[in-house]
Formats: sequence, C-alpha cells, structure tokens
Amino acid sequence: MSFKTIAGWQQRSEKDQTRILKSVGTFNCGHCSQQHRSKNSIEHTMVVCSSGGSVDFFCSGCWDGEEWMCPDCQQVPTDSEVIGCENCGQWTHNNCQQIIDPTQGYICLACRTSDLQILKETIFDKQAALSNATQECRGWKQKFDSMAQAQLHTETMLEQTTAELTKIQKKNVATAQVFEQRMNTQRQQFKLVSEQKNAELSKLRSHKKRSQHKNANLTSQVQTLRKREREHDGMVKTMEKYVKRHKNSWSYTPPSGLGAHDLMLWGLYQCKVRSNNDTMLYSANKISSTAGDSCEWNSLTKTLQIARKLYKSKK
Repeated sequence: MSFKTIAGWQQRSEKDQTRILKSVGTFNCGHCSQQHRSKNSIEHTMVVCSSGGSVDFFCSGCWDGEEWMCPDCQQVPTDSEVIGCENCGQWTHNNCQQIIDPTQGYICLACRTSDLQILKETIFDKQAALSNATQECRGWKQKFDSMAQAQLHTETMLEQTTAELTKIQKKNVATAQVFEQRMNTQRQQFKLVSEQKNAELSKLRSHKKRSQHKNANLTSQVQTLRKREREHDGMVKTMEKYVKRHKNSWSYTPPSGLGAHDLMLWGLYQCKVRSNNDTMLYSANKISSTAGDSCEWNSLTKTLQIARKLYKSKK
C-alpha cells in the first residue's frame, strides 16, 4: 500500500521529492499493485516518490493516467497542453504561466536548481548565453556606430540639401517678385487698354444709335418716296392708258392711188399714217433725223419726196 496517492505526489510539497528512473529491475506499482520490470522504455519507467523516510513506487502508466489539475489556473488542461519534467515527472501547464517548447525537452526549475550537475550545466549555459549576448551586444554596438555615422552623413546631406533648398527658395521668391511686378504692369496696361476700348465701344454704341435713328428716318423717307413713286407710276399708267385711248395707232397700209414706184418706196422705208385731230400725219420707221429721232410729216407728198430723195442718193 502506498504512502500517498498519485494525485497527492503530483501536488507535492517542498519536502516531497520525485524522480524518474529508467534503469531498474523488478518493482511493484503502489497504485495498480502489479509487478513491472523496467525495459528502458516509457511504458515501463518507474517514478520514485519520497518524503522523509517514506517511499512510493509507481509505474509510468499509472502516473501518466492520473487526472491532474493546474495549481495556477485551477483547471484540468488537455493532454496537449501538459508537459512533464524529464527528471522528476511533475506536470506543467504549458502556455499558462510560461511558454515551453516541447521539442527541446523540459526540466523544471526545481530540478535545475536542486541538482548540482544540472545547475552547473545551467550556469554554463548562462555563461555561454552571456558570451553570446556580449558578442551580440558588440555587433549591435558596431551596427549602432555605423548607424550613427550614417545618421551623421544623412544630417550633413540634409544640411546641404536644406541650404540648397533655401537658395532655390530665395531664387524662386525673387523670380516670383519679378513675375508679380510684371503681372502688375501688365494688369495696369490691360486696365488702360480696357478703358480705351470701353470708351471706343461707348462711342461706337452712340454712333450706332445715331446711325440706327438716321437709318430709321431714311427708311421712313424711302418708304415715303416709294409710296410717291408708286403713286407716280400709277398716275403715269393712267395717263398712258388715257393717251392710248385717245391716240390713234399708226397704219402701214398705203393710201390708194399710189404708183408702183411709190408703193415700193412705202414698203421699203416702212411708211405709216395716222389721224390726229382730223389731220393726217405721216412717218417712216426707216427714216430718222440726224439725231436719230423719228420724223413726222403732215403731207403724203412731202413724205414721198423725202423717200424718193433718199432712194436716189443710195444709187
């Protein structure tokens, strides 16, 4: 019969000690009361628990199968969240109070500080870590010095760039001032030209108004003249109609009693006759005055005399 249960040993006090032994002979488990023989495997390792003068032996199967509650969070973690110390077999809740890499193996803090050999290895590891940290610190110092030099170079370049930018800014300010002066001059010139153009436009508008008024008067006068012209044309047409009604038209029929020669002359010179207030007037289309006007005679004899004279002169 065991002195304490597995759960009691897994919640050990400062006086309790537990160890995992792999190379032992035959032993009886204090939990399952079965006899086991170590075969240098995980299933047959033995956990030795001692407190004062009392000692208990448990097989790894019973030790691992016991439900364990984390004393820090008071919860029962899953198997994947539990890792055991390779020296004492005590459980630790991974990712609860600390993060442990299970692939690197795990030895708890109590074993590392109580076992002299492990303590020496831990101190040696710390010294090696300190040496590595010193080397890393030197490397970081060199990097810092390089960064400081780079920063100094950057600051120098920044100062030079700032000086160049200041020069450029001053030059730009001077250029902007000259440009502004030119713009002001151009604005004044544009204002003057605009005023002159506006004055000219005002004159043109006034002239346009006067021209429009004058054109309106002229249009009125033209309309009056056209009206008078239409009235005059109407009067002329009326008079022409009156004259036409009271004026006999020319006749190209030769008078009776003319000889053959006179009939030939009558037709040759296109002679004609009409009556005018009981008076007979004679004329000929082919006979005209020196000015080109048509001639009229009040005698047939005179008309034939002129025709004979002209016909004789042609021969």
